[in-house]
Amino acid sequence: MNNASINKLTIRATHILSAFVDVDTISSSEFLTLIKKSEGMGTALMHHLSPLNTKDSIVLKINDVVVEAFNQASIFEHSYVGTEHLLLAVLKLTSSKDHSRAKSSLVKLSLFPSLGSKTSVPGIGAIMSMFGKVLSTGIFVDSLPYYQKPISDSYIALLQKEHSNLALLGGTSASNDLFANYLASSINRFECPLLLSGYTVVSFDLFSFFALATSRSMSIGVMLDGLLSELKALNRVILYIKDFNNLVVSTPTGYTVPIYFTLFMRAIKDTNIKVLIPAEQDIFDRLMSDSPESLDAFTSIKLSQPKETDIYSILKLLRRDYSEYHNVKIPLSVLRYLSKKVLEKDDFTDVMASSLDLLDTACSMVGSTSNVFSDKYKDLIKHSHGVLRDIVKSLDTGDFEHAQVGKAKLSRSDKALTKVEDEMFEKEAMTLQNLDIDKALTQLGIKDPSNNIRSINANKLSSLSRRLKSNVIGQNAAVDAVSKAIIRSTLGLKK
Repeated sequence: MNNASINKLTIRATHILSAFVDVDTISSSEFLTLIKKSEGMGTALMHHLSPLNTKDSIVLKINDVVVEAFNQASIFEHSYVGTEHLLLAVLKLTSSKDHSRAKSSLVKLSLFPSLGSKTSVPGIGAIMSMFGKVLSTGIFVDSLPYYQKPISDSYIALLQKEHSNLALLGGTSASNDLFANYLASSINRFECPLLLSGYTVVSFDLFSFFALATSRSMSIGVMLDGLLSELKALNRVILYIKDFNNLVVSTPTGYTVPIYFTLFMRAIKDTNIKVLIPAEQDIFDRLMSDSPESLDAFTSIKLSQPKETDIYSILKLLRRDYSEYHNVKIPLSVLRYLSKKVLEKDDFTDVMASSLDLLDTACSMVGSTSNVFSDKYKDLIKHSHGVLRDIVKSLDTGDFEHAQVGKAKLSRSDKALTKVEDEMFEKEAMTLQNLDIDKALTQLGIKDPSNNIRSINANKLSSLSRRLKSNVIGQNAAVDAVSKAIIRSTLGLKK
């Protein structure tokens, strides 16, 4: 099809171009803003490509944009010029690296039109609202090479007819969460096989959901039916059960999973619902040995120990969160130092978890200067605790609708707290230094070999937490706390 075969402009495209009747040029940023506001296919493309990788605003000739838009329409053999073609034209004329990706996304949107709507995810029901969270962030794409191979392996597994559920092994809580967000992001931005386009990744607290049912003698069958109904309303779902390790139980015959998990897996068979579980390697191996039928529908994907560059990339990604939480400035040079330092420790069996623990401890030490809390702040804290108690009470009675109202109140209270905290801590934030990382190493009970300090049963101490967890199921936080206390005591350190 040539340009002569294109016989019309869409109403939205006409509306955009009519704004330029009296001008010859426009900035690329202004043009993109108009496309975004048009609520057409161009808006859908921008939504899935967000954030756009565009250069600084460039002045464009209106005529050049129109000519290029016609060229883009002819490439797709479309008989019209729409906002999507205007977007492609702007990306092409500004030499944006998103141009080719936008063309690929347009093909997929043409095949799956519902994906182009911002409201393509239906309203979340009461159960999903309280126990689940839709993951749709786009910040992880192309930023963490550490996840590229396991993500590719996941695509292959998810497309299988059998064993199309995923068991993620070798990760920490933080790295598992990042993996789930990375997967959600790649699907949301169409960086995935075509058959996976349109899937929604949802993080869900299955343990708490069924714990509530059993503690209040509710019908697990009814609860399960309600959950399945809400999941099916989302159509195509990858359910990230982040607390899977807590579901595993120890019986006289070995490790197994509760009957409600088995019932859930049976219920989603032959549906568009897939499951992603992060599991500790030891627990996964024991399950495969003691009750392999519980994992029959799963394909295992393993996260390897990260390299120095991987640690730095992940820390850099989380830098803002840690900085804002602790009110501490974190230079990139310190993250590089930490990434290198943590790999020097032979007693770090999980370098990613240790890296995050080190950063958190160091930031806490630097940011723990004395602060005077205002009466307003104290009142807001009391109010938040009261709302939280009401939410717990509503959950205990199964009143999810009232719990949702409480959750909204808690959100407003959190915003008010944040505003007051900003006022309280508006003073200049302190800056994290390499020396603070060294102090954190000591605080955590890890001796620096370069200081020639005596090592006491380092190998046994470093594996203490893992060995305890192999015998104590579902109490990871408590085991970690006990392990740290034993390590610190053995090394002669205070709590």
